[in-house]
Amino acid sequence: MKRILLPFFLFASAVSAHPEPILIRHPQAEVNYYCPYGQPLQHCIDIACCYATQYGCRVIAQNQNTYFIETYIPPSYVPPVVILPSPVVYMPSPIFWFNFNRQQPQNNHHDYRHRPRRR
Repeated sequence: MKRILLPFFLFASAVSAHPEPILIRHPQAEVNYYCPYGQPLQHCIDIACCYATQYGCRVIAQNQNTYFIETYIPPSYVPPVVILPSPVVYMPSPIFWFNFNRQQPQNNHHDYRHRPRRR
């Protein structure tokens, strides 16, 4: 199978390669990518798309040797779900101080009752 398809792939990539310089533009991302000689057009579009966005791209217009691409998100695209673990919150345990010396506070002044004076 490899012997049959390998020459076909080599021939197909050479046919799709371009002989003239091609500019690939992504206007929204302000990306201009000059495709090197001999590179397949789709490969250059994929490289320019990687510089512009994380999604896919499609060709929306062509003006001579300039291809205009835009970001394309297929309707079946589902954004990846990223599950982050909950943050670890360290709460120090409260410190309780117990006073085992149960002495009554000493009162330096004494409360004396005197008898009233006689008149």
